[in-house]
Amino acid sequence: MNLPTSKKYVVGAIVLAILIVAALVVLFFLQGEESKSTLKDDEQLYTVVKRDISKKVSVSGNLDYSEKLTVTSKTEGKIASTPIKFEYPIRVFQGDILFSLDQISLSNLESELQKLLLELKRAEKDLTDLQTVNWHKKYSDALFAAESAANTLRDEKRLRNEALDFETELLETELLVHSLKQDLVTANNILEDLNSSVPNKILALEKSEMNAFEILKQKTTAFEDLDKPIDSNKLSSLENQFNLASQAVDNLNAAISNHEKETHVKKYRSIYDSDVMVTLREYLTEHENQYLDSIYKWFGNKEELLKNKSPSEIYNIWDVDLDELFDRASRADDISAFTNKNRFGTFTSEERPFEKEATPWSEEHVLYWLALYPGKIVGTCDLVVDPPQGIFCVDKELFDSWNSLKVTRQSFETISASHTAAHNDLLYELTKLEYNRSVAEDNLDNFLNPKTEDLSDANLELTIAAAEVESAKVITRQAYENLILDVDQQNVVIKNLEQKLRKAEEDLQKYIDGPTPDDISIADSKYSAALAAYDKAADSLNNIAIFDELEVSKLQSEINKTNVAILETKEKIEMATFRSPVDGILLEFFPSNGAQVIHGQIIATIASQGRFEFKGRVSESDILKLETGLEAEMKIDSVPEHKFHGDLTYLGHTPLSKDGVVTYQSTISIHNNSNYGLRSGLSATADIYLNRLPEQLAIPMDSVKSKDGKNYVRIQDNGVIIEREVVLGDNDEFWVSIISGISEKESIIIKSSSTSTKEFEIDWED
Repeated sequence: MNLPTSKKYVVGAIVLAILIVAALVVLFFLQGEESKSTLKDDEQLYTVVKRDISKKVSVSGNLDYSEKLTVTSKTEGKIASTPIKFEYPIRVFQGDILFSLDQISLSNLESELQKLLLELKRAEKDLTDLQTVNWHKKYSDALFAAESAANTLRDEKRLRNEALDFETELLETELLVHSLKQDLVTANNILEDLNSSVPNKILALEKSEMNAFEILKQKTTAFEDLDKPIDSNKLSSLENQFNLASQAVDNLNAAISNHEKETHVKKYRSIYDSDVMVTLREYLTEHENQYLDSIYKWFGNKEELLKNKSPSEIYNIWDVDLDELFDRASRADDISAFTNKNRFGTFTSEERPFEKEATPWSEEHVLYWLALYPGKIVGTCDLVVDPPQGIFCVDKELFDSWNSLKVTRQSFETISASHTAAHNDLLYELTKLEYNRSVAEDNLDNFLNPKTEDLSDANLELTIAAAEVESAKVITRQAYENLILDVDQQNVVIKNLEQKLRKAEEDLQKYIDGPTPDDISIADSKYSAALAAYDKAADSLNNIAIFDELEVSKLQSEINKTNVAILETKEKIEMATFRSPVDGILLEFFPSNGAQVIHGQIIATIASQGRFEFKGRVSESDILKLETGLEAEMKIDSVPEHKFHGDLTYLGHTPLSKDGVVTYQSTISIHNNSNYGLRSGLSATADIYLNRLPEQLAIPMDSVKSKDGKNYVRIQDNGVIIEREVVLGDNDEFWVSIISGISEKESIIIKSSSTSTKEFEIDWED
């Protein structure tokens, strides 16, 4: 069937339209399929987990002290000094002086106390007289009281005259001025020494450097002896010691053999003719010579008579103090003179150019030890304990030699008294000689065959000694470099001494000029109190009469009032130096020098340090949500790494309006805050929790979409994105708990950048 041309065009247009619609449908379905599996640029996956959900009210504010104590005056008078220089809150401790009354005020209080005590005594006596004593007894007692008051008045007059006499203070201040002048001379001498070409300090360092070099030479010799014992000069000495020890053993063996032979053949000739006694005489002589050698070694004196004197007896005869004689520090000048004289010459103990007066010992001999011996020399020490290596004790060495000599003498005397005892002594001496030979043999063997560790130790000591020489050189150079600094420091010392001297001279002039008006006023005040007491006693004497019961009642009332006044006055005197009652921070302080203070006047406000609370303002929109007792969590700006906990303790009722914004004051306690050094005024924020839901399956509220009264979230399941209905629980305005609909670890779609490196970023614009 043939259609007209116009109809053909219509049919073609319809077909074309159908094809376009079909294409669009296909394209729509293809895009829908893609959206079910692909995230958009503003979307991101979020894995559902459990978390705590809480509703809270946030408040900004500052820290303040939670405990404040208002301190009031317990005394009255004129303030002489306030050690507290109060400009800003400062820390004070219990017992710190807050202010002190001047002497006039204190004297007035003491005078008042004396008056009250006299009044009390008089009232008590009057009461007793009224109740127990007749009129004549009262008169007699009143007369006695008047005479006593007169005596007291005379005493007070004498004390007043003494108080206005500055003779004692004048003497003490003169001594102080003299002492300060001496100290100033000494300080100037030190400065002069520092400005000299070679100060004593540097001279001592140079001597230390010389001593270090001497030790280095000793350590070098010790190392070479161990490294090459055959070439050492010490070898012949050790061999000689061994030979002498062996010979001594052989000789004593022969003597013992002769002694036993004499006993066997019963030769009872005189023991003084025996070979043993001859040997012992020689041994005694040897020890006597050794003792004299020890004396000569340290003192340069070898008088024969000294062998019969103990070291203590010698010290007493010579009148010598070993600690002073061998004290390098106190004898620095003598040693320096000795060193300078012999610096370019040879040292000898024969010349004695430094002896200032005749002494039993050689001064030059002692100075030779003190100047050249590299180790430390002490005069006396513990005679029982050997001194450490490198330290020589003169007293111990002499006593060791003396004790050895005494043992030998005792042996000689014992042999002289008993032939049997002589034989035992010979055997004992043989044991010692054999031990000495064994020691000498061991020493010789150890020297010829040194241990590896001994050689290593000697090498280490040599290295240390070399390092100490270099260190001593460096210290000496540094001393030269720091000389200007030492001079500056000494100038500061001199300046301080000059200031003290000026102050002492001012005090001296004050005492020379005599008492000030204040001094006179204090003395007159005490005298006036005694005069008033005398006047009262005289009045009592003139007004003696017989009192009735009404007078008794009056006196009892007067006694009670006076007792109260005495207690109050004593407290005022005790509080004349007013101290802080507690430790804490001084927030307010009102007294000033010269001001008058009265009993009960507010002096200061002290806060307990370490006890803080948070104060902040709650908005009117949140105030009705809160109640005291709610838990709070705080962040203090200066301690960002720690969270502080507390409780809401106060909610204000008075509105605080500023720029049209209404707020209410709130206070939160802070628990366990004493270890963080907190201060009042620190900025902080507090979260006051209305409720807390722990371990809730929660998702961001922004990820939930509502439709037809139901709530849905988009979930990725097996790579396909679908919508699922959920039932919501409570929320904290960001997170919302899920009662049902999804499970933990499922992935939901949230509005956020899919390329974000964070867990998720909520798109707040949507």
